[in-house]
Amino acid sequence: MASLKIKYAAIIISSLIAGGLISVTAWQFVNSSHKTVQTEQKAPEKKVLFWYDPMKPDTKFDKPGKSPFMDMDLVPKYADESDEKSNGGIRIDPTQVQNLGLKTQKVTRGMLNYSQTIPANVSYNEYQFVIVQARSDGFVEKVYPLTIGDHVKKGTPLIDITIPEWVEAQSEFLLLSGTGGTPTQIRGVLERLRLAGMPEEDIQRLRSTRT
Repeated sequence: MASLKIKYAAIIISSLIAGGLISVTAWQFVNSSHKTVQTEQKAPEKKVLFWYDPMKPDTKFDKPGKSPFMDMDLVPKYADESDEKSNGGIRIDPTQVQNLGLKTQKVTRGMLNYSQTIPANVSYNEYQFVIVQARSDGFVEKVYPLTIGDHVKKGTPLIDITIPEWVEAQSEFLLLSGTGGTPTQIRGVLERLRLAGMPEEDIQRLRSTRT
């Protein structure tokens, strides 16, 4: 009878111990799950910028899936990753920098001196090119020392020429003016000079100076 009581007492004690262990384990599991849920609720969701293939990081995709290059899963690129935080500007892969030969320079403020060398042919303006045709025969008396490329102003003499037809008409004009030639004869001689190509200012000088 005494052994039966001890047996029941042992069973009750074992049940109490097992129940206590189960209660403690359940409490720890519930508490851990609650903390995990709280941690997950507190952690903000990361923003995905794009997806990329680790073997070809220069190619971006707007949704997840398999890479068309290596048949592997695309990896997300988050906005808060360390390389994005540490660099607020443009980031270029060091290998690309070496291949392209890029150089960096500190930004400064100042005047921009810009010059550019362009190959070109310098020539005369064909729209201002004029061919002067002589109206009378003549010959060159003197050539002034000028060469191609010299700058000349208006009125600068280039050559001295003698035109026999001009000389003959001028002599006739002076003769008629000095011997009382009629106005018609004088106008006729002056018109001959115009038709022979004498400039109007030379004709007016001839009339005023008689030389």
